[in-house]
Amino acid sequence: MKEEIPLLAAIQKTLTTLPKESGVYRFFDDSGDLLYIGKAKDLRNRVRSYFQKGSAHASKTKKLISKIAKIEYTTTRNETEALLLEANLVHEHQPPYNVLLRDDKHFLYVKITKEPFPCVLFTRRRENDGATYFGPYAKAGDIRSTLDFLREILCFRNCKVEISPEGKTLANPENRKIPCLDYQIRRCTAPCDAHVSQEEYAKNIRELVSFLKGNTTNIGKYAKKEMEEAASRREFERAARFRDIRAIIERIEVKQVA
Repeated sequence: MKEEIPLLAAIQKTLTTLPKESGVYRFFDDSGDLLYIGKAKDLRNRVRSYFQKGSAHASKTKKLISKIAKIEYTTTRNETEALLLEANLVHEHQPPYNVLLRDDKHFLYVKITKEPFPCVLFTRRRENDGATYFGPYAKAGDIRSTLDFLREILCFRNCKVEISPEGKTLANPENRKIPCLDYQIRRCTAPCDAHVSQEEYAKNIRELVSFLKGNTTNIGKYAKKEMEEAASRREFERAARFRDIRAIIERIEVKQVA
């Protein structure tokens, strides 16, 4: 077992009471300023790992650890809840060490472009380009899976086609067929071919933003409505898909316990 580094009494006390549950942890300095926000499948193991002697931490992480004077945490029901809560808190507070560490290659952002029909992309770097960013996310697979099922409901595009406010394709750098296969399989509303109004598309983007901020209620209701309407049309495969999506949403509803 690795030897633990000598700690302040307040930190030592917190480490002995950390639960073996998923959640979000927050590090503060001796002035009470927030330094860093992270998430964990097991809060006890993850947070204690920072303070074990001999751990192979990067230089930025070592500097962070040297400044920690207080630890707070919030438990969640599962890892995905922790993922959403972490992203929301980082987006709101922008702790300095999240900013310093976010350019590491394993971190990922969700980027919503500033266009008449915004595109939803993954990126490794946050830029000053007017887009809306969520993250950084340490586990790319988690957020990719989350966005994948959200596209089933909200049908937002992930292409780089340039579209006018009227729904006319202005540029098609990916040389996609207009509309592409995503429209045929109901994973995009094809704004590139004027199949959806700017107002209706914007409504779905607002729902996406709300979900990424931790509010799953509206998406759950939307999925239920789609499921019932598909069942009434006897589109049983589509109804089953939205039934499964509802089950996922119920599992990841953000009901944090402080």
